[in-house]
Amino acid sequence: ANETCPQPQTSEQLAAIGIMKLNSILVLQNKIDLVKEVQAKEQYQQIIDFVKGFN
Repeated sequence: ANETCPQPQTSEQLAAIGIMKLNSILVLQNKIDLVKEVQAKEQYQQIIDFVKGFN
C-alpha cells in the first residue's frame, strides 16, 4: 500500500493467471497499516480498475 499501484510484477502475475485460465483471483493489499485511509481507498479503486479488464 505504500508503493505505486500497480507494480510491474502485478501485470506479470495477471498474465500468468490468464495463461492458467483461472476463473477467480484474490488480490491482497499489503502494508495497508502504513498509509492513511484515503490513500488505501484510492489504491483500492486503482486495483479494481486495473483488474476490471482481466478475464
